[in-house]
Amino acid sequence: MLERTICAVATGYDTGAISVIRVSGPDTFEILSKVFTKDVSKAAGYTAHYGNIVSPVTSAFVDEVVVTVYR
Repeated sequence: MLERTICAVATGYDTGAISVIRVSGPDTFEILSKVFTKDVSKAAGYTAHYGNIVSPVTSAFVDEVVVTVYR
């Protein structure tokens, strides 16, 4: 079976203050390292990490986020 990295909105598509986006698969931490301001590649499971999402092209601030790691 081919293992892929997926990204999907895990909350409704209505307007709201908080959304959950799930990223799962073998390239998750490589992708996250390009947009999240902290290295969580070696973080323990069931931990939460506050930081910023930035544009991988311009490094411009996009939003404040909490990344949760589940292994």
